[in-house]
Amino acid sequence: MKFKFTSKTLLSLFIISLVSVTILIVPNKANAKVYSENSPRIETQNTESDALVITSPLNSDSILIGDIVTIDKEVNGNLFIIAKRVRINEKVNGSVYALSLDNIDVKAPISQSLGFITQHVYISAIGEIEKSVYGYTTTFIHEGRIGQNLNLSFSPEAEIRISGKVLGDFYFADTRPNITDKAYIEGKTIEKNFWKQFEMDKKESHEYTILSTIFFVLVIILFGLFLISTQRQWLEKTVSSMRTNMIKDLLAGFLAGFSILTVGLALLIMIFPFVYSILLWGFLYASMYLSPIFFSIFIGSFIITERNRYSIVYKLIAGVFIFSLLSLIPYVNVFLYIISSSLLLGELTRQYFSNSKPVVEATPKKQVNEKEEK
Repeated sequence: MKFKFTSKTLLSLFIISLVSVTILIVPNKANAKVYSENSPRIETQNTESDALVITSPLNSDSILIGDIVTIDKEVNGNLFIIAKRVRINEKVNGSVYALSLDNIDVKAPISQSLGFITQHVYISAIGEIEKSVYGYTTTFIHEGRIGQNLNLSFSPEAEIRISGKVLGDFYFADTRPNITDKAYIEGKTIEKNFWKQFEMDKKESHEYTILSTIFFVLVIILFGLFLISTQRQWLEKTVSSMRTNMIKDLLAGFLAGFSILTVGLALLIMIFPFVYSILLWGFLYASMYLSPIFFSIFIGSFIITERNRYSIVYKLIAGVFIFSLLSLIPYVNVFLYIISSSLLLGELTRQYFSNSKPVVEATPKKQVNEKEEK
């Protein structure tokens, strides 16, 4: 079996040593958590099976973490779910982004989009998603209604059965889906396979991809939450500047990356103390490995527009979900890391030089006038 070691893969292997991260989704009542603006007033039920059941309405964007997460009351806002199993039994007026080790069952309407990374997805006959559905899975059963596109091009060799409605285009990877007589697809059915060039055992590659992607998402969220709790103001300022000065940061990042590589190599050849080369290259690699955190919040800022104490966390989770899906695509993952690393490297470089400029204190006009009178 051959694996293609991208930066994401190496980081995923590294975080195996951080197995404690998975405590977020290990069955434990103490670990079942709700993060929401109105969380003090939310009624939940932790059953004997360690399930987190929402039994009162949620009226803001929320993060739900538990073994089995069940939505039994209407939600007005976006949901970000990390769980072993997810069950949506009541309407969600927003989007749902779910990271699940096992399965996701949708038995109620979702007014916006559904995104997922899991093994099994089931959309029942009463499950209606008004916008698009997309993600990575090994089994997908659809009996309800999807208002826009269904994109399963991230899911090679998946078992797909369509018995419901898709009012947009349907994208699949390689295996021809089972489209029954009850199905209705208004748009085109398009094969979009990103995986043909990989000479890997399909079954093992699926298991590896799901696990490595889940670990990758969890570690980015973990380090992202650490940065938010310790350097929130600087983090928000940096991401805001990346949005405002995107072209400048990209150009500065490309130039800084090239300069660091060449200068570091020159110092090494000239037998300067190698510590200088290590420091330069260390800064470059640190920017590369931290870039998914900043870039995820950068992506999330285009999705989550409301501002509250949890908004930066919502942006992080939504962004890392999109980032991890895009990084599953061959060649796109390399391009993604180049862009994200260049953006962060350029922003940090610009911050460094702007902070290094001497501050010239202007003489107040009043003092100038007094001197002229004298």
